[in-house]
Amino acid sequence: MGFGTYCQREWPLNQLLISHHGELVVAVANEPYQVSDRQMLFSMTKSITSLAIGIASDQGVLRLEDKVVSFFPADLPQEVDGHLRELTVRHLLMMSPGTKKDHYQEILATTNWVKAFLAQAFDCQPGQEFLYSTPSSHLLSAIISRATNKTLVDFLDEHLFRHMGIAKPQWETSPEGVTCGGMGLSLPPLDMLKIGELLLNKGEFQERQLISSWYLGQATSWQIQKPVSRDQGYLGRGYGYQFHLSEGGCYRLDGAFGQLTLISPQHDLVVVIHSRGIKLQEVLELFYEHVVYQQKMLPMTTSCKRQSAPTSAIDINWLLDRTLTLRQNCLEVTAVKVVRLGSAYQLQLVRSCRSLEIDFSLTKATNGQTWFIKDTMEYQQRYYCDSQASATNLTLNVHFVETPYIVTIGLSLLKEAVQFTFDINLGFTLHPFTQITK
Repeated sequence: MGFGTYCQREWPLNQLLISHHGELVVAVANEPYQVSDRQMLFSMTKSITSLAIGIASDQGVLRLEDKVVSFFPADLPQEVDGHLRELTVRHLLMMSPGTKKDHYQEILATTNWVKAFLAQAFDCQPGQEFLYSTPSSHLLSAIISRATNKTLVDFLDEHLFRHMGIAKPQWETSPEGVTCGGMGLSLPPLDMLKIGELLLNKGEFQERQLISSWYLGQATSWQIQKPVSRDQGYLGRGYGYQFHLSEGGCYRLDGAFGQLTLISPQHDLVVVIHSRGIKLQEVLELFYEHVVYQQKMLPMTTSCKRQSAPTSAIDINWLLDRTLTLRQNCLEVTAVKVVRLGSAYQLQLVRSCRSLEIDFSLTKATNGQTWFIKDTMEYQQRYYCDSQASATNLTLNVHFVETPYIVTIGLSLLKEAVQFTFDINLGFTLHPFTQITK
């Protein structure tokens, strides 16, 4: 069994694309996902931010040895730590900011992530110890803004994306208006494949040098050692400039919950994977076993159809035209309604701002668009919904197909009330909860 076939059969895979010698040889999307759907990159965003630093360095608007404090004179704390004064752009790139703890959650809760990063304790010499830090990557985005007078997304749109036929992407921003440097970017898998090919070709795309081969050589080479763990295996111990290094000269863009772009210069190969929780170590073991060591990679272009759960026309009149009030919750939903829409229905999750509306049917799966969270911001995005119903229960399974999120919403008729249940398969922001409501 080839690498692509195994991935497709064994794991919760959304999309898998592989190019070999510049040709697309594997393209798989498991319904309801499509290869044209933009996908959340999570921390793969960090590597794209690194490309912006490379372009800015090539243009001479910044140097990797520039001191970070020089870009933020108005955002510095009253007393600037000596280690902070020594912090450079290069230190941020190699995830070695000189802090002993990652204060991501605390920084995320503030209204100015840049100020909060600069105000934290810098306990050791920058450049000495690896500390994985999303705020460090965010500061790189802020540096691009200060050095170029453009946001990170606008800078990359002008100098990279449009030259590659990539539409200006959806990219989240921080409260202070800075493009998120460490997460928040969404791109279609086909565009990630283009970026992988750009990296393979040392910064050249269609005979145009978009990023210097010198910078990419540095970015994808060993700059610092990551902490060693017993089960490190194919994950590798080295780190470049926002790129993870693997065995055999391979390097990776990694994102949470099984998002991966892997580049193998030795095999002239790019692998793009989006999933709902694949374990990266298992993917890499399979990749090295089938592709690196045995060269097994059968061409395959397919879309696997999802088998919807059987449904029947059950009466849910017990839910119609009721307003179910909820207490405080992570969704910020104050009330729940189910209304009839012709032969179908709509679940309305009422909020003080915009409500979440999900169309569903009791006899078939449905597609639609509604608002839902990505990393830290909400966007209107496509969903796929199937349902199961009985005389006293309604369950909706909602796939937000631009993300790995699958939401399950349940309504159950009790003796004198209704039980509302919210569940989500994974994520950093939302959490399951259950409430009894009338």
